[in-house]
Amino acid sequence: MKTTKKSYSLKFAESFVEFERKSDNFENFISKSKVLKIKEIIKVSTTKELKKGDLYYKGLFGGYFGVRVAEEDRRYKTTVYKITITNKKITKNYLLWYLKQKPVQEYLALFIKGSVIPFLPRKDFYELKIKLPIQSQQHLVNSTSIRETKIKFTSEYREVLELLYKEYENNEKHRNLLSCAVLAGAISEAILLGYLKDMGVKKNHLERKTFGGIIEIAEIKGFESFPYEAFLKIRDIRNNIHPEKLRKNLPRKVIDKIKGDLKYLDIIVEYFGI
Repeated sequence: MKTTKKSYSLKFAESFVEFERKSDNFENFISKSKVLKIKEIIKVSTTKELKKGDLYYKGLFGGYFGVRVAEEDRRYKTTVYKITITNKKITKNYLLWYLKQKPVQEYLALFIKGSVIPFLPRKDFYELKIKLPIQSQQHLVNSTSIRETKIKFTSEYREVLELLYKEYENNEKHRNLLSCAVLAGAISEAILLGYLKDMGVKKNHLERKTFGGIIEIAEIKGFESFPYEAFLKIRDIRNNIHPEKLRKNLPRKVIDKIKGDLKYLDIIVEYFGI
């Protein structure tokens, strides 16, 4: 079929509408947030060698732009982009979480170049805006009266969170939702324990407490704009992974609820960082 000038115009118009839609979705996603350009918190360099734990990207993974963590020391035949976090306003896990969010993925896809080997140019990646965790935003608004309450880099739970979040991502990738529910509960509990200790709650008040008991302590403290509902939802889906509850309820029904409620982990991560 011969392509006419009109069909080209129609295709351009449709592309423009799609560009506007995805751009608007992204702007709505970061609205009312403290944002920085990603070039202010990371450095991207080209290399053929990576060390275990390095962040990097190379082309697209499964049709989407994705940053990966090197699982071992490795030398590549071709160049990869290595990412180094230069500003401690975010952690590696928070960066990975943010870049996976749908509005961010759709927005970055607008700047992908190349049809044979698609890739995202460094200059376009550098212009991406990243929103900071809500708690660190509050700290930046008034650092003299509001303490920084995001999970600290020196938190005793940092290593635990690294391990749990890596396991969560692996299970999420393979749609192992029962495992995701258990891990989401463990991640949320570790975040809340670290937060409460940072806020001055004594260690002996937290010992031998269930996840629900720890949430109750946070409620008693009455923290302003605290995401209580998100913690309660994650507690509930983790508690559903119990032999009696699975026996009494159809496993598919439990899995469907987990699938719908895992979004509350995103709310917790967005609030505290990870």
